[in-house]
Amino acid sequence: MPNQAAQTSPLELELLESELRTEFRGLIEGVGNTAAEQDRSFLSKAVAAFTLINEAGATPQDAASAIVDGGGDHGIDAIYVDATWTIWLVQSKFIASGRGEPDLGDLSKFRDGVVDLLAGRYDRFNQAVQAKAPGIAAALSEPHRQVRVVLAHTGGAISDQRREVFADLQRRYNETDPDFLHCTARGLTSLHDFVMERLAPPKIEKPSIFYILVTLISRFRAFMGGCQRRRSLDCTSNTGISWLKEIFCALRARRPLMMVWRTSCLLKQTTSSTTTTA
Repeated sequence: MPNQAAQTSPLELELLESELRTEFRGLIEGVGNTAAEQDRSFLSKAVAAFTLINEAGATPQDAASAIVDGGGDHGIDAIYVDATWTIWLVQSKFIASGRGEPDLGDLSKFRDGVVDLLAGRYDRFNQAVQAKAPGIAAALSEPHRQVRVVLAHTGGAISDQRREVFADLQRRYNETDPDFLHCTARGLTSLHDFVMERLAPPKIEKPSIFYILVTLISRFRAFMGGCQRRRSLDCTSNTGISWLKEIFCALRARRPLMMVWRTSCLLKQTTSSTTTTA
């Protein structure tokens, strides 16, 4: 049966699992009485750390250090305070089938743990959470502090009943302090998107509109200067003016910047040929 379950696991889950093992091998240690329990514990912790890397911008080392999973965690598996004084609280669940959703009881426990933590009742938590208390207290004392509560799991979309748990938590804190606390659920689809973004080739940056306009003006001026040196009235009145109209028409029509950029390249080519002819 285990082999059959493994064979029917979604491809997205297999890719995520491979990424988790590669990223956190040696950084996170699973616990349990058997090898299977230890592996499941490792993967659940790794999901929390992986979420912090992609959501909070944490380094792999900081994300691994944020793990507080264990007895007495009250449903909170990771705590991370970023440079903007945002407190990230994560509950993570590795669902081996890649389907379903976390238990409602676990999510309710997470909610209660968040309430206790923000109230400063650190004595109710384990030593790993208590070690984070100074950082949490410092963040909460900042005027622009925020709290981000994240449920990260390898299942599907969560039900309305579970969403209402998050909605209650947001109403509790945001009524007097808007945008103080925000809840998010990240399922397998979201986690897989994170994996694909990391595997994607680097994006080629397009030139900014300011850079394009400055380049267009300089090249057009060079073009017109070459025409004046040749004293060609036809060049000035026809080609130059038509290209200038093309540029402004492209801008007014909000065509893609690359089309305007291509126009500037034509100007560059013609400027070079004009200078050579002159």
